[in-house]
Amino acid sequence: MPPTLPNGFVGQKSILRQCVLAANTQTSWGTALLTPTIAFVEAMRYDVSGFVKFAQGKESTYGTAGATNSFANDNWLISKKTSLDLSGQLTDWLAGYLLAQCLGKEVVTGVAAPYTHTINFLDTGTIAQATSVYCKDTNDLAYILMDMGISQLTITSSGTASLKFKATMMGTGRVTDGIVAGLPTPVTRQHLLGSDTVVQIGLSGGALSSFYPRVKSWELTIDAGMQEERVSGSGLYASHLTITMPKVKLKMVIAANGTDDIYAWKRANALLQATVNTTSGAAQLNLTLPNFTLDENCSLGDVGGSAAWTIDLSETDILQIGNTPLITAVVINSVASYLVAG
Repeated sequence: MPPTLPNGFVGQKSILRQCVLAANTQTSWGTALLTPTIAFVEAMRYDVSGFVKFAQGKESTYGTAGATNSFANDNWLISKKTSLDLSGQLTDWLAGYLLAQCLGKEVVTGVAAPYTHTINFLDTGTIAQATSVYCKDTNDLAYILMDMGISQLTITSSGTASLKFKATMMGTGRVTDGIVAGLPTPVTRQHLLGSDTVVQIGLSGGALSSFYPRVKSWELTIDAGMQEERVSGSGLYASHLTITMPKVKLKMVIAANGTDDIYAWKRANALLQATVNTTSGAAQLNLTLPNFTLDENCSLGDVGGSAAWTIDLSETDILQIGNTPLITAVVINSVASYLVAG
């Protein structure tokens, strides 16, 4: 044992923190998932910067007369908020969890593993999906974050190594303090690799062509358009989370070739389709954008000494035409379902 320090100080390693996710969704706002030792199933390996933020809104007497001085002499709470940023390497379990929680609609096929999860925007109302997250930050500081939804998700690839993710979660501010014993530790999952990813592009509805080995990097960002609803009667907490105007963005850096297809598509204002398919081991992540166009979002420039196209698609470039979903994500793994109410 190390020697003791004055006043009983014991340092806390930030790398020893825990974060455990629940695959299920909550049945109601303000009520954490029941039986935490069953509900919390996925212990995270995540970046050490991923601390929970507890924001507390206040009003004060600053700027008011009558205090006999120029400063505030009182303040009081008017709101409580919670948020959590998580980032790290993308696994098959996390791919299904993050996309299902963010997009909101999951259809599962298969009676046994491997299961196929087809995930789209729910887009039938304003109410967001909500789940609970358990965090233990020090030996004595632990809590269950309730009513948490994924407001933004980014998946990136630099060509090799694991796909990376960054997820921003927000909640209504409700927290249950206390250590939950008996929760799982991280288990081995299949990492999804950039070197296993093939990008294909072509005319919408037509044949697609592989862009290997021209794709240098890509980045998909999904913004759920999530916001807190703070209505009369909800007290210090938001009553629930809603989905307003979701957005999808895709950025790709693709090397130019001799007779360039991208240039012709841009000049013709062609309606295009892209797929980003990753197969690592028995796991798959397949992303499809069925309709988009190139315009000012597509420019030719120097990237590391090579001529390359930077394609930066935004919410005005990526289209939903008819009943074809704006984006479809397919995840194949051993998880039976992610959006079961628990």
